[in-house]
Amino acid sequence: MKILAHYLQLNAFELGENTIPQIPLYQMEFPHEWTVLLKGIMDGYHSPVKLTDLRAKLQMLFPQILGGYDNLLTEGQAYPWLIATEPIQEVWLERLTRNWLKNELLKKQKYGAKAAEISPVNLNWERYNLPIQWDNCVRYQVIPGLFTHAFCQEIRYLNLPGGVDIPLKFVQVFYGKKHECMSLPFLNNQPQFSYIIHFDVTNRGGEADRLLLNVRIGMRRFHTAPVLANENPYELLNKKGTLLLGMSNPFVLTDTSLTVLSTLKFRRAKDSSALAQWVSAEEDLFFDVLKENLSIDQFLASPLSYWSESGKVKGYLVHSSQVYQNEPDVKTGLGLPERTALLDLVSRTFNLKARLDFLEKVSCGGRLKHLPIKAPERTFINLELWMSPDMYKECVELLAQIQFDNSNGGRLLWPTDKPDEFILNANPEVVVALQHRDDAFLTQELDPEGLREQRVSEIKKRVTVAERDKLTLALIEIGEKKSYKKLDPKAAVRSGLAKTGRMTQFMYKLNHELNGRRRSKEDEEKSIMKTNLGIVTNAFLDLLADAGFVRANIPLIAEGEHIVVTGIIKRKVRLNSRRTNTEYLPVLLWFDGREIKVKRLGETLWLPMHKALLDFSKTRPFDNMWKESSQRFINWLEQEIESILLSTSEVPIYLFADAGLRQYWWKNLQNPIITSRDLPFTKRIIDEERLKFVRLNRTDDVPQYEIFDTNKNSSLNRYKGLFRDGEIYYSVGSKPDTIRAKLEITKYNTPREIILKQQAVEILPTGVKDQEEAAQLAQRAHLLREGNLTYARSTAQPFPLHLLKSLSKYWEAENARAIEDEDEQGNLEYDSYGNDFEEGIKSSIRRRCGQILRFKR
Repeated sequence: MKILAHYLQLNAFELGENTIPQIPLYQMEFPHEWTVLLKGIMDGYHSPVKLTDLRAKLQMLFPQILGGYDNLLTEGQAYPWLIATEPIQEVWLERLTRNWLKNELLKKQKYGAKAAEISPVNLNWERYNLPIQWDNCVRYQVIPGLFTHAFCQEIRYLNLPGGVDIPLKFVQVFYGKKHECMSLPFLNNQPQFSYIIHFDVTNRGGEADRLLLNVRIGMRRFHTAPVLANENPYELLNKKGTLLLGMSNPFVLTDTSLTVLSTLKFRRAKDSSALAQWVSAEEDLFFDVLKENLSIDQFLASPLSYWSESGKVKGYLVHSSQVYQNEPDVKTGLGLPERTALLDLVSRTFNLKARLDFLEKVSCGGRLKHLPIKAPERTFINLELWMSPDMYKECVELLAQIQFDNSNGGRLLWPTDKPDEFILNANPEVVVALQHRDDAFLTQELDPEGLREQRVSEIKKRVTVAERDKLTLALIEIGEKKSYKKLDPKAAVRSGLAKTGRMTQFMYKLNHELNGRRRSKEDEEKSIMKTNLGIVTNAFLDLLADAGFVRANIPLIAEGEHIVVTGIIKRKVRLNSRRTNTEYLPVLLWFDGREIKVKRLGETLWLPMHKALLDFSKTRPFDNMWKESSQRFINWLEQEIESILLSTSEVPIYLFADAGLRQYWWKNLQNPIITSRDLPFTKRIIDEERLKFVRLNRTDDVPQYEIFDTNKNSSLNRYKGLFRDGEIYYSVGSKPDTIRAKLEITKYNTPREIILKQQAVEILPTGVKDQEEAAQLAQRAHLLREGNLTYARSTAQPFPLHLLKSLSKYWEAENARAIEDEDEQGNLEYDSYGNDFEEGIKSSIRRRCGQILRFKR
């Protein structure tokens, strides 16, 4: 009899001085004349220009710049402004920097006159040696840059199963504020992509002095179809796009082959004379000094013509579904053999032998049940279906078919003797009455001039206010984003209906087209029906989840134990035609075993989930991320936690928070500070013995992993589980049944196949008295990743932390002047499943699989 033994190994290595690549380095100090000028206009510690933004811009153009020091205007000691592997010509670097500084001062009316005082200066490169004691600049900027630079210096060969050796030319790119190695896409008839390797130096919670080299492997897709202003002007969406540019570069003093790509940003043009334009003056100046008269429209019109090996200029348009309407043929994700081979290539290149040890699996009992759903109270649901009569009829039929298992108790909705009325399989009992609404104006295209205000106002006039004693949910048919040439009305509809007391969920028109992929017409029709059933099921369950309905045995903890989660949601608001501002709203969610309650900064009362989504009138968001805001957040959080403890007696309280709060808001969550022994607060909390805290980390500093089966001696598997490494735990969740590729598949051989791998979530329990208590807390966090009502598989965040996304989307819709961030997201595709897809990838999977079919009939 075989004994199942699964072990997890992280893709991270112990980092020591002997493992660092030995490469000559150069440094440059920030000019004294500019330092004096900028210090003279500082407001306390706040500068009108951020030198970190300047350095990031220069690194995008010149990836040879590995890093530099940030606090040059506040530190008394002289530090290098730039540290690079190659000296960049001083005259061009000075011109670009001077131009950037002037533009930043001119943006601010108060300092505009100072722009003229930014005069020409002399810049000089000097040799630089790594210090004996590594500070943050060396650890987190220079060392990752050294590994990146060294890896890109020669052709690498990727060994895939079957004796296939693939020659790869890697180039250095500075992308998303990180150094990365990107393989040039293959020049063949297959859909094109690149392998991506990131090197990061990290430490972990409770291990401040232990440095790890974190190797992350991913892929990047490219846009290759021509985009022409006179044929498809709306192919480009209102997001910033990215061009990776390579060419013979006069900026660099040494004569090298193509080993770097510059990162340039563009957006859709505001006038009709061009399709797109560069985002800033620095991109224009970059081409000016290169003596190349190239516009972004030239790259968009013929992307593949700039891929030629013999061409002087090489350009690669990075695909993002938030920039381009159409999806490329190549799909997301890398195969397990490729991941293993790339990691092996890295370890052999740098002779990395000290990989972290194997981690044992921790047993996690318990199985979450869906039915009967826990309702926050006995209630009556008005379910409005805003759609065509034919789609309404089909949705009613599909709702009646939702089944979680084959028993009669597995049905979600039972019909009553009244037409279009059901009983929800819930405790306490809930009546669901369906109502057809066919007001087509709701989802008509928005006029950019009126933005959202006009549609919101129109909805308030034409739609009656929902009954106060009934929960009104709206399921709305809407066109796909690419069907709108101007503005997608989704946010305006959600905002307008929220003001009439309705919660909203959108769904695309149900599919009925046969595509010939099945053996018979009957099989095809069954597949289509299954897909449509999944779409309707998930849309309805999304509405119930937002309204505070939860699974039958969601706590999986002892009776009376409470879960509290905290987070900060944000939205970007347009102040006028030129200025925007980002607002931040601290949030607490409290689940007592039956009801989810919400409290935001500024509110005095806890609100039920459905009421909180529709009313933000008393909230008081921050309009900045300054130190004062951070301290106010901590004071508010500690006060509210103490209030919860005082209002409950002898009840354990489990507080969950995402590690992302550590960067600006909650410094005690940072790796060098947090420990398993102590709660991460700034003061002693009253009755804190009842309080336990869990930090959940899914940022880039969580290593990727392989899970090994000792019976098979292989890491090609889809195993999940909870694994322990001392005081830290790693949770690997389950993957949807509908999108499982073969274990041996590779992106190189099957680029049109979607391949997904689960992302590990790092769990760090704190305030625990022993290892047993820590393990129990980690087990709860792991199991609660499968606790969200809509999902039969794991989400990236556990319940109820996952519900912060719902609060965020309603808060963004609540302000008619809120806008989407213009920076494209998700164009670097790692191995994550859950919240980390590109939105366009989500949409294509949902169309194909019924919103990632989570339930079986």
